[in-house]
Amino acid sequence: MGVSIRDGKDYLPQAKELIAEYAHRLGRDLSFQNLDEELNDIAAKYTAPEGEILIAVESGKALGMVAYHRHSGMRCEMKRLYVRPEARGMRLGELLVKEILAHAERAGYGEMVLDTIRPLQTAIHLYRKFGFEECEAYYENPMPDVIYMKKDLRLSKCGAIGMDLSNQKVLVVGLGISGVAAARLAKRFGAEVVLSDAKEEEKLGDEPKTLRAEGIRVECGPQDISLLEGVDHIIVSPAVPVRIPLLQEAYKRGMDVESEVEFAYHIAKSPILAITGTNGKTTTTTLLGKLMETAFPVVGVGGNIGVPLSEECLRVGEGGCVVAEISSYQMEATDDFVPHVAAVLNVTPDHVVRHGSLEVYQQMKEKMFARQTKDDFLVLNYDDPKTRGMAERAPGTVCFFSRKETLDEGAIVKDGVLTMRWKGTEIPVLPVKELKIPGGHNVENALAAMAMAYLAGAEPEKIAEVLRGFESVEHRIEPVLTFENVSYYNDSKATNTDSSIKALESFEVPMVLLAGGDDKMTDLTEFMGLVKEKCRALVLVGNAAARFKEAALAAGIPKDAIFEAGYSMEKAVELARAAAKPGDVVLLSPACASFDMYSGFEERGRNFKDIVRRMAGK
Repeated sequence: MGVSIRDGKDYLPQAKELIAEYAHRLGRDLSFQNLDEELNDIAAKYTAPEGEILIAVESGKALGMVAYHRHSGMRCEMKRLYVRPEARGMRLGELLVKEILAHAERAGYGEMVLDTIRPLQTAIHLYRKFGFEECEAYYENPMPDVIYMKKDLRLSKCGAIGMDLSNQKVLVVGLGISGVAAARLAKRFGAEVVLSDAKEEEKLGDEPKTLRAEGIRVECGPQDISLLEGVDHIIVSPAVPVRIPLLQEAYKRGMDVESEVEFAYHIAKSPILAITGTNGKTTTTTLLGKLMETAFPVVGVGGNIGVPLSEECLRVGEGGCVVAEISSYQMEATDDFVPHVAAVLNVTPDHVVRHGSLEVYQQMKEKMFARQTKDDFLVLNYDDPKTRGMAERAPGTVCFFSRKETLDEGAIVKDGVLTMRWKGTEIPVLPVKELKIPGGHNVENALAAMAMAYLAGAEPEKIAEVLRGFESVEHRIEPVLTFENVSYYNDSKATNTDSSIKALESFEVPMVLLAGGDDKMTDLTEFMGLVKEKCRALVLVGNAAARFKEAALAAGIPKDAIFEAGYSMEKAVELARAAAKPGDVVLLSPACASFDMYSGFEERGRNFKDIVRRMAGK
């Protein structure tokens, strides 16, 4: 749909036009002086947390607006819902109401009221859809033919499982972004919250102090089992293994332990579409989020992609859709998570240190669909033997996708066209050559996202439109710039050899590869074989450098084509620049985690891009 919701105070000229149209629609004649007064009123009244004004914008043009302000106490009032005639049919009214309700809930209001006139039956139907009910007039001397409506915003009343945590003590383990989000939400739901992290407080920045100011007890350092005293419910951040003694003791006691993902599922009132796999998750999740915007008025995207899933499930509420990137870590403390549409893209060796074996790693992936029913869908990669075999254990309805085989049913490539075959219908969607994301692995990602979107109700024409315009996500074969006729790409998200192999396969020109980091100790034979075939030089960084160099030499890569940069990304870029020739690609695709040098792959990728841009004088 391409519509975004923006802060109206950044779009005051457009707001003026919308207010004038709104007034004209109601038969009022506002002069520009009056409009300026109205805008001043907005600036005074619609400022968070007292209130807000939101504008729906597409390609820089304002298509609709809505606002709210404090009415009295914990009651706020919705005002000025308006959608331009040319935008009718785009479900902007639903989008605006959904967003303004979410903003008011986040601001802590307990009730929203509004007034409208009886002839506006479409608007009245919309309000009722979102749970508004008619109420007594809340102004003195009510106008004739005006209907007054209200909606209860109190979270404990909104009908989702586990939302009312009053009189409960919740322990959140792990002060990552997911743990912090879960702690704040549990506090909002009425719980007494304790947040524990094994790190010493000085290593956690200002977050503990901020959380304590919000009424959350924060305990840093050794996690003694006394933390479990009086606890009713435990929420685990994905970075925390369930094998730590504190959680093992909780399980022994039969305590209620769940992941932040499962906590999010208990909050959710809209269907969840979940994606897992060793590689391709972020691209597929981002793409699917864009696809679902064509079918639902509000779409959330969260999980392993860097946005807490619980926050997105709460924001979306009813009537929307949530797209979730799910990692194996997030499934460890998860039991009854049931996505309506799930996908497993591939399974290759990764996170074996965390899970102990490839078999356990695969089991974590399979937990995601274990409780589905035939009314739910599971999208599986037919070209990957491990995921293809999952169909035998799937309780849901299976839909395969394949880049290599022309299946009788599923998402396929036929005559160079992404095609959906389902229930006797064949729909050509988009020629592969029109995809902007490079590489065979991205064809697979597009097939998976296309299948999920189709099964969730998106129209094929809209799917084609989004696929045609979708470009690379940050840190996944992301173009940085071309300098001295050498193209630089950031693939910092490649934290394992299989992901780096897919990146190497995406280019047909000679490469200089920057690899290494926090070693996952996976087999390097296939990876180094491809490096020898496709790369002019190999630049190594981090604590994996020695093992990677040994494997490179064993694969037959010449010693004089291997360079070591220690723990300096700047030196690595300098070495890569010196080794590259005009027409080459310099590719950061580490095949390793980043924790020996960085806080995560995001920081590593941005550091690489900053160094390259400085080098090029950009």
